[in-house]
Amino acid sequence: DPDNRRPVDYTRRQELLDQLERRASRGELLPLCHDVVNDLPSGALKLWTLIRGLRCRRENSELFRSGSYAPLYGAVEKQEHLVAFARSYEKRTIVVAVPRFSYSLLHGEMKPPLGNAWGAAELVLPPRALGDFENYLTGEVVKPNASRAVLCRELFAHFPVALLVSH
Repeated sequence: DPDNRRPVDYTRRQELLDQLERRASRGELLPLCHDVVNDLPSGALKLWTLIRGLRCRRENSELFRSGSYAPLYGAVEKQEHLVAFARSYEKRTIVVAVPRFSYSLLHGEMKPPLGNAWGAAELVLPPRALGDFENYLTGEVVKPNASRAVLCRELFAHFPVALLVSH
């Protein structure tokens, strides 16, 4: 990993972590996501994904510890560009979805795989996952359609990773 070849500036990482936490505590998730996506060299996108993922895991520890695992499919024409799974326990479900092979998805453009890059691709959610979800990374409410699917262009409209938590 090229990011691991240079010394870590721990002071800068701590400042960035504090800044992200302050903004999150004010409920600025969507503007925060916009900023970190548009500042890739800072490393804030990785840090934001990591701290929110760990917090979600801590807040839903039973689901991660005892929940069932199910790979998710969909995206038909973009299937090779999406990896997703669900963890379910009792009436709770968490869905994780991440792009892969972004370079080929974006036809060689060096940018995050957001929005219209996904065309009409859908992610099919587990049948047991009823109701709406909150994207823990962006704060957006995600409403599956009647066939329990979500358009990837909506799922990744503002951030290139989705961490959906059922309500």
